[in-house]
Amino acid sequence: MCAHTIAYGAAGGDGKVGSERRQINPQSLNRYSYVLNNPMNSVDPSGLCGLVVAGFKDTPDNSQAILDYARSIGANVVFPYANASVPADVLSIAGQDLGFSTTAGGITESALAASASEGPVSVVTFSGGAQSFSSALSDYGSANLTSAVYVEPGTGVITGLFTGLPQGTDQSAILRGHGFLEGFLGAITRSHGIPTSSIDCKHNANCAFGLLNNGTSPVQPQAAPACKDPQIFTPSGNKPLNPPRGGGGSSGGGGGPIFWQPWLCGPEGGCSVGLGTWILGGWDNGPHVNAWY
Repeated sequence: MCAHTIAYGAAGGDGKVGSERRQINPQSLNRYSYVLNNPMNSVDPSGLCGLVVAGFKDTPDNSQAILDYARSIGANVVFPYANASVPADVLSIAGQDLGFSTTAGGITESALAASASEGPVSVVTFSGGAQSFSSALSDYGSANLTSAVYVEPGTGVITGLFTGLPQGTDQSAILRGHGFLEGFLGAITRSHGIPTSSIDCKHNANCAFGLLNNGTSPVQPQAAPACKDPQIFTPSGNKPLNPPRGGGGSSGGGGGPIFWQPWLCGPEGGCSVGLGTWILGGWDNGPHVNAWY
């Protein structure tokens, strides 16, 4: 398809004429269609690989809505506080706020590095994930943050009251819930000029990300192009966000039948048990088990 050169004056929006305005797709001049006719509620991250950062008590096993959202945009997702106790999480937040190295900060920095390696980064955080991301970005130092959406954010005193959360070069937003915990966190984690909207959730990840998933959030981030190989990052290790499902026979293109045993799998993964060859994975003929936990 040939590129079209569009010439127009100030009425076109930016005053560029002739060769200054070259469009591969002329329909992109329609700025309402670009944001799906919802310009007030759309955040355009313009990033190349998204990052989702979970919060306190969030794990791959209890945060299906977070995983669903990450899969819907093809983003890396990190659970920096997975399987830690609440006191340990609080100490981790305080440590990150003071600039100390922590497990949560380290694993978040690894996830950030993976996303930043593909280009500009857009991020969505939940709860204490806001502090982990803020600390990771400060330590990493070279990421081009285009958009940041903080869902029911929680931080330490220094970040919340004085430093402020990192802001994207395009647009940033905060989504606030309600209830005692949200009121407490809101008193510490100030907006520092970031536009804030309210959601009907009581600091619950599945509630808040459920709104993002079904499109009813007052701020709906526009998805960046998917990461090449999105991963789930946890303190115990990494694994693919989209693990392979299926194997031989009609399920996956290998040889021999596959018998599914879903009760052997974690809620975010899949597994297969049976006989045959899985061509993509290089299995030999014979018994095999493919499980993700």
